[in-house]
Amino acid sequence: MLDLFYSNLKTSLLQTYEIQMKAISGFYFLYVHSVDDYVEVQHAIRSVASILTKKRMLSFECEYVRSTNQIHVFRFRFLVPSEKMFCCGNGCIDCTRL
Repeated sequence: MLDLFYSNLKTSLLQTYEIQMKAISGFYFLYVHSVDDYVEVQHAIRSVASILTKKRMLSFECEYVRSTNQIHVFRFRFLVPSEKMFCCGNGCIDCTRL
């Protein structure tokens, strides 16, 4: 199911940037060819990802890795919340007792 989110992310970013997505050791890396500063590109990635995860129990992580010859590399992943298996006694909103 997460593959659909990665596909939608790539499709949305292709409208603005030339992008390649590679899965390496379980992590997705975005290779974005752009003359823009990496901060602007990262902001665009985060904007698209926040639209995709809106109203879902899903979050994302986007970390800048490096830039070479106008190619910016980011490590990106969608994060699925883990299911709690026990009550820790802290009164969490997703408590297993409720």
